[in-house]
Amino acid sequence: MLGFTVAFSGNGYRILRVGNSEVPLTIEEGEASSLTNRAYPIFFTKDLDIVYKKLRDHGVKAGEIQKDGVNTFFDFYDLDHNKLQVCFWE
Repeated sequence: MLGFTVAFSGNGYRILRVGNSEVPLTIEEGEASSLTNRAYPIFFTKDLDIVYKKLRDHGVKAGEIQKDGVNTFFDFYDLDHNKLQVCFWE
């Protein structure tokens, strides 16, 4: 749904490629809880509205777009209910 490609899969985890970037995203299998899900990845984009619409159009659970005075951002959740975030700032 998010457009990542799998670079490696095995031993209870997957390494995903994010676009054409050299930066990997590693997802591990296991129990999710509020104690283990305090840290979450934040993705930067220059086109927040486009990314928001694309995720929602693909059925991804996403919160409302928010502004904190510096950043514009929204939270979204993977199929295991892990929180991720997309942000934009100038």
